[in-house]
Amino acid sequence: MTRLVLSAVVLLVAACASSVSARVPTEPGGPSYASDLATCEKSTPPGMNQRGERFAGCMVAAGHGAWLQVAAGEEVMVRQTKAHAKQAAMDDLVHCYKTVKTEQTLADCLAPRGYALRRWYPPTR
Repeated sequence: MTRLVLSAVVLLVAACASSVSARVPTEPGGPSYASDLATCEKSTPPGMNQRGERFAGCMVAAGHGAWLQVAAGEEVMVRQTKAHAKQAAMDDLVHCYKTVKTEQTLADCLAPRGYALRRWYPPTR
């Protein structure tokens, strides 16, 4: 019985994980926004580690703003200040995200790599 319940839980988690979107809040940076959303969603396949950060990096490389939240709970929008290849931006955001704890340390990690941050406040309903 325990094995049956465990199997059911594993299947349920797998089904839910495959339908989870990588999208994080973003801000348009040009006319290709809609197609960039689709492209970046496809470039971060289900089950990938740091899925949200990789999606954010893809959108930033495409010229848009993308959301990150640091361990302290601070939420920021990231934009590039110089052009980046998609994979480089994905790697930069993943690296800095997993090594920092605050908005300031995230800014300190990303600024020399060619990114700028600004505080993000979720829309009120």
